[in-house]
Amino acid sequence: MAKCPFCDREIDCLRVVRWEDCRAEYSVAVDEAGWLDWKEIDRDVYDTEYQVKCPKCGGVLPLSSYEDIQNFLRGEVLLIRGEDAEIIGGHSALYRGRIYSVDYEERGILCLRAI
Repeated sequence: MAKCPFCDREIDCLRVVRWEDCRAEYSVAVDEAGWLDWKEIDRDVYDTEYQVKCPKCGGVLPLSSYEDIQNFLRGEVLLIRGEDAEIIGGHSALYRGRIYSVDYEERGILCLRAI
């Protein structure tokens, strides 16, 4: 199960704020009550950004894509504080007696993947 690197609690979901740069096309008509009725008929998304937070402590996790979020929640990668691991040879880390590859480091948090 995924674990927050800030509060060290197990989590099975995340709070995600998503921003999109997109183009959307709508069909707009006046409904029976006189209000505008907007129906989206086409959308192109050009860029998406995520801010991902722990639902328990609100700590912002360094996950920046759909794939990152999925890998973390599936337990395929770990997020840990950098000071909790020993870096070996630049791209590997020793953490709790196991060696992991370091996918990336952001704001003092390491993203580790089992070798």
